[in-house]
Amino acid sequence: MEGGVVDRLNIGLAQLDLDEEQEGLSFLPDGGAPPAEINLHTWTIVGRFLTDKVIKFDIMQRVMAAAWKPALGVRIVQKDDNLYLFHFFHMKDATRIIEEGPWSFDNATLVMKLLSPGEVVEAKDLNMVQMWVQIYDLPDGYTSLEILEAVGKFVGIFVKHDTSPSIHRSYFRVRVSIDVKKPLRRRMKLTKRDGGVVWVNFKYERLNGFCFYCGIMGHIAKHCRDAVLSELEPEEYPFDASLRAGGRKKDTSYGLQWLRFDNPSLGEGAGSSRRMKQFRFENAWLRDDGYKDVIKEAWNSSSTLSLQDRGCWNLERLQTHLVQCDVSQVQMIPSCPRRKDNWFWIGSEDGLYSVKSGYRTIMGEATQTPGFSQWSRLWRIPVAPKVKVCVWRALRGILPTVSALNSKGLEIDNCCSICGQLSETVDHLFLRCPFAEYVWERSSFRVANRSAASSFSNWVQLVFQTATSSELIHIVWTIWMIWKCRNAAVWEQRVPTPEVTVCMVLNFSKGWENNHREDPPTLTPSAERVFPPEAAHCFFDAALFHASGLVGACGVIFSSSKEFQAAFARRLWCPQDPLLAEAMACRETLSWLKSLGVQVAVIFSDCFRVVEAINDSGVSDCASYFGSLIDDCKALMASFESVLVSHVRRSLNVVAHTLARRVETQTGDWDFAPPDFLMSLLN
Repeated sequence: MEGGVVDRLNIGLAQLDLDEEQEGLSFLPDGGAPPAEINLHTWTIVGRFLTDKVIKFDIMQRVMAAAWKPALGVRIVQKDDNLYLFHFFHMKDATRIIEEGPWSFDNATLVMKLLSPGEVVEAKDLNMVQMWVQIYDLPDGYTSLEILEAVGKFVGIFVKHDTSPSIHRSYFRVRVSIDVKKPLRRRMKLTKRDGGVVWVNFKYERLNGFCFYCGIMGHIAKHCRDAVLSELEPEEYPFDASLRAGGRKKDTSYGLQWLRFDNPSLGEGAGSSRRMKQFRFENAWLRDDGYKDVIKEAWNSSSTLSLQDRGCWNLERLQTHLVQCDVSQVQMIPSCPRRKDNWFWIGSEDGLYSVKSGYRTIMGEATQTPGFSQWSRLWRIPVAPKVKVCVWRALRGILPTVSALNSKGLEIDNCCSICGQLSETVDHLFLRCPFAEYVWERSSFRVANRSAASSFSNWVQLVFQTATSSELIHIVWTIWMIWKCRNAAVWEQRVPTPEVTVCMVLNFSKGWENNHREDPPTLTPSAERVFPPEAAHCFFDAALFHASGLVGACGVIFSSSKEFQAAFARRLWCPQDPLLAEAMACRETLSWLKSLGVQVAVIFSDCFRVVEAINDSGVSDCASYFGSLIDDCKALMASFESVLVSHVRRSLNVVAHTLARRVETQTGDWDFAPPDFLMSLLN
């Protein structure tokens, strides 16, 4: 007996390959060793998910493979809409998956069964799922294996006990097979030998989606017909999440390394203990005999593949690797060879994350205050920023009045700190309070009728519609001063008289005006901008052709004596965006001037945004294509001896504009002699 065991161990050890220095072969040469035979016998588990949602097969198979990690891999096949076959290549992998279940995907429990040879199962036949049940509150003397088995039969079909040590546990575990068409058992009434009654409670391990109303797995209460028709509130449902027993760590691995496909894997590399590089087919998209050489060549060249060449897209490479419709889409993306791809926060214009932009992304943009719409005029009033912020907070209803603080959960006696009347609100503080009424009456400027306004925001709207600019300055200063007096009453227990308050308004407004008065600019005779006499004058423009999706760009050079020298007209691959088209036309014009050997030039454009961005010495917007194009233009300008970019009216750029509009039908380069259709404009 012992000799037979030793012989079997020796045979098993002889089959183990413990040499880490073996050579890895990807492609067998002529006369090489044949590949090892693989045992294609499989053990199949059939399963369905308890859900009405569509299962994304590609994602599901990766998730399940990552969760299972079968030693010899798994091949997953979709047999029907919600019926899947999981083919394992060793019995131990298949049985382990059954014993460690239940498993789930997207919160849907997988009901599965290990098939016998020749057995055929349909989705409707899969209704039993095995899971561990935790048993709580068993009294002393009622914890024998026989009683635990009886409890397991009460919950479902008893499978086995948990034989692991349980000295530190407050519960017992049994594995049962549960019918998914029946409600889960929450508890069990146990009558003891002395006639006493106790309730035994259950928790289910790896329990996923189930209905809190009917207790059946596979749906939730808001999708349950009985729950919707019942008169119970959700908190009154008989089931809750307490039936779930703890959780398990989520596996974030990708899962591909445990999946096996019908197609082979390609490996290359040899020598010592280095890991062999693997290439796995996820789709059966090559069937001919020479596919290995094709894939190996593409695989080896992909790491050095570049789709851009000299600042633009390499059309030949794009057409080699992409279909034509994708090539057209890629060519419309402005090429930015000087920039590396990076992450940008789309919630802000500069691409940088801030707490403010994150808050706005989560909470949404603030809604407009009903009754007031003069925001732009408010922010243009020449007063201290704190005054405008105070008025803005009052209009938004976020000043910390007693009513506002109580609405946040505080419990403060709601009375006005100045007059002692009940309910300190924004409307009362600035309109109804006797102190505020005295201040408004003693002011030296007229204000809208406060009694006719339904609210503070409505009154401010009337004021902004009727008051002059100088009156608005005093009005917002007065609002701020009333709030300042209110704070003095709260924190210092003193309130100035209305007369003193009006004087303080005048003093503050005059002091701010005196300290921030700007000296009038010195008037000097305007002089025409002088350009270098030897500079070439170049006009450029862009045109969009929406029907064909093309973008045209052109440039025209004149001498300092306004004589035609050269021109070009080209089609560009660019999105149908006027600003991007103008920026790309500027970059194209600079490249063209550089190719002609021009070192001193003045470039004119009728697009003010492009001219302003190029002449801005600050950093361009790195989170946009426009900013990248402007950076490219600045880099090209740095290679010139002297180059200026200036804005002109459209009427002075009519030659370039006309040439750009003809790009759809005519392109080219012209030296010394312009195209015929420009002769009338030049004359």
